[in-house]
Amino acid sequence: MSSTTTGTILAGDNPLTISPISLLLAQTVVVIVISRLLTIPLRWMNQPAVMAEILGGIVLGASAFSRIPAFKDNLFPPSSLGNLKIVANMGLIFYLFLVGLELDPLSMVKTFRKSAVISIAGIVFPFALGAGASRVIYDIYGDPNVPFLSFTLFTGVAMSITAFPVLARILTERQLLNTPVGASAISAAAVDDFIAWTLLVLVVALIKNTGNSTEGVGKYFAAVYVFLFIIGYTLILWFIVRPLLVRLVKLAQDREHLNQVLLFIVFLLVLFSAWVTEVVGVHAIFGAFLCGVIMPHDHGFAHKLSSQIEDLVTVVFLPLYFASSGLATNVFLLDDSRAWGFTFLVIFVACAGKLIGCTLSARFCALNWRESLAVGILMNTKGLVEIVVLNIGLNAGVITPKLFAMFVLMAIFTTFMTSPLIAIVYPPKYYTSLVKMGDTDTSSEDQRDIQDSALNRSEKSQLRALVCLPSMRAVSPMMTLCSIISRSRWFSSFVVYGLRLVKIDSRITTLMKAAEHNSTIKSDYILQVMRTFSGLHGINFYPLLQFTESTQSANAIIEGAKQSMANIVIIPQSVSKDAEPFVAPQSPVGTSAPPLNISAPSSWMGEHASQQTHNVALAVKKDLEGVAVVHFIDRGFMPLSENGPSAATPVAQLISSPERTSQQTLLTKEPVKKPSKISRLHSSFSPAPVSLVLLVSGALGSINNLESTLLARHIQSGYIHEFAAGDRDFQLYIVRLRNVDASLGSDSQNDETYLKQFDKKPKLIELHSNDIAAIAGLCQNSQDLVIVGDHVLKYSAQASGAEPLLQHWVHFDASCSVAIVHGSSVEGSDEENEMPKSSFLTIKTLEA
Repeated sequence: MSSTTTGTILAGDNPLTISPISLLLAQTVVVIVISRLLTIPLRWMNQPAVMAEILGGIVLGASAFSRIPAFKDNLFPPSSLGNLKIVANMGLIFYLFLVGLELDPLSMVKTFRKSAVISIAGIVFPFALGAGASRVIYDIYGDPNVPFLSFTLFTGVAMSITAFPVLARILTERQLLNTPVGASAISAAAVDDFIAWTLLVLVVALIKNTGNSTEGVGKYFAAVYVFLFIIGYTLILWFIVRPLLVRLVKLAQDREHLNQVLLFIVFLLVLFSAWVTEVVGVHAIFGAFLCGVIMPHDHGFAHKLSSQIEDLVTVVFLPLYFASSGLATNVFLLDDSRAWGFTFLVIFVACAGKLIGCTLSARFCALNWRESLAVGILMNTKGLVEIVVLNIGLNAGVITPKLFAMFVLMAIFTTFMTSPLIAIVYPPKYYTSLVKMGDTDTSSEDQRDIQDSALNRSEKSQLRALVCLPSMRAVSPMMTLCSIISRSRWFSSFVVYGLRLVKIDSRITTLMKAAEHNSTIKSDYILQVMRTFSGLHGINFYPLLQFTESTQSANAIIEGAKQSMANIVIIPQSVSKDAEPFVAPQSPVGTSAPPLNISAPSSWMGEHASQQTHNVALAVKKDLEGVAVVHFIDRGFMPLSENGPSAATPVAQLISSPERTSQQTLLTKEPVKKPSKISRLHSSFSPAPVSLVLLVSGALGSINNLESTLLARHIQSGYIHEFAAGDRDFQLYIVRLRNVDASLGSDSQNDETYLKQFDKKPKLIELHSNDIAAIAGLCQNSQDLVIVGDHVLKYSAQASGAEPLLQHWVHFDASCSVAIVHGSSVEGSDEENEMPKSSFLTIKTLEA
């Protein structure tokens, strides 16, 4: 067989030696799997995902697995590391482009006055301490062929680094981004990183262009020329290239995703810029970083660009880079007590510089000592940016492998300590995670108007609803419900606060959105749709935004309710019998359309959609006294025609093209007129009757039934006004369940008084709590609605003594939508006359 012929695994050849590409693919799989496995325990310890990638590379390297000869010789032989390093560096180029993309220079200029003291102190103090310690470190572990000035400058820069991406994730996860501590840290870190990278350019230019000469000052001229060239190149990118990009972005602003031509231009610019900085004697990553910095953030361009490239970079290429770095990390080189002593010295200097400098400067900026110490701890985060800097120093020869191991341990320690220390020093009880509010304008005057709308308590009959919007699936039922309730005559005004809940993940795009709240509120499609819909229907709408973990969604809702001072909170849950995507049902003429399944279970707030959403509602209700909390289970609560949503209706347009429709409405200068009694949605309704079923227990006017009854009355009133001039039939059924809270008996006289409180007298039906078939018979269509108080479900489960049939039907088997009202119920007949403290009830208290 020729030496150029490759074998196959079927012929018995070693699959790792068949070809270089087969070995590279095997290495990639192993690296990614190890990184993901390490994420599990580190996530449990509240550590960022980057820690798994850093530790994964070290585990695969000479510190662990590569000490096994068979593992190293077969999977990571020295001859293969060149290919691995080339691929890893290509990924690093695009990752540094993403890091630059996170930094918005215009925002940095706006916040520079607030963060200047902290950011400057965060550079000067660590740099000074690092430069001071470098003398001792250089004398013992430094390479004598490296000029001491180069070593000193590099050590100072390494101590001054703050990992902006890791810091942004920690702040977002801990709900600190909108606090004084978080705002100070994130602004200072952005300026810090920019200054540190600038200094690093000078250091690398100095290292690569002075050679080993040790005499005279002429040796530094080449380094100065390179540094000035980089400054000039940066100015060209900012003042010539960036305006051209801004014009291209404006042309593509209506697109949800960037087209290939624009991506081609961006990628070409990144690669060319990386090539320029590489050939002039700096490093390719600096050119990529500069390209990220000059990218415009207008019209969500930076978010779209990041979302289209970051997954491949962060999932595949970045772990390869850390694997390449980990293979060069050998902690066994620290083989004596003196080496470990100097390791602790490096860690101490890095921590002391940041903690002392940033803490004192934050205290100077009027933060208290606890907040100032929290800022110092956060600014001490090193993370992946430190690893990148250390690899530059190692490849340039400015630090030895032993020093590299010391500094890597310092980077790991400082990153690992941040989350536990911040949890101890600055726990949530010392701050309030404010929900960011916004509108189409973000001026301070508009913000004050939003706050005033929440603080206006003089109008007792104002209904203030906090509507949670975790996904696009929740938009349709919430629009429909808000439209119907807004027609009710039982309050003077209706205000809707749309709480956009965004799940925190490790994606850079999410962190960028969290750091740019105002622009995110403007550009978020879900908030655009709700804002546009509310304007069309004359509803006062104010958007709110919160980034939250799955387990912290209840806290985000509680904070939103407290800030908006809502008297009712609606938490939606979309349910479908199958996972099929939205398809408008087509039915032959003369036949009725089947129920429409809007979406698959929306379960990011928990493991199981129904149970976890129910638990979130309970947690919210427990913390919000006097607020009605509604767990709304949507099974198609949207008016339909025989052929699905009419293309002419605002709802159908918004669902099919949310961005275009919302932008058209936002750009209009004409005032929005409140529609007539017949809603704009009316043309899309089919003539099928709509049923509203209210499940109650005991006396109709008992305290326990008040809030669910009040919600039913608002919906009934809205439906009546909705169909006032139409032929749509609507009926409200009140079903009193027997064997549920039997201590509250019925009273015919009071029952009659109770029924007269509605705009149209409902039909009263008495059923057994386990007669599920009869209850289901009243509401067979997806647009029907069942309203039930949580106390009814609780007592029905206790009374049955067996399987809680009603609970199971409500959560899983019902073909209609269900609103579970967690109200201010009073248990026991001896407290029947005690009115619960409920702002929802004070809007219009029933007279029963």
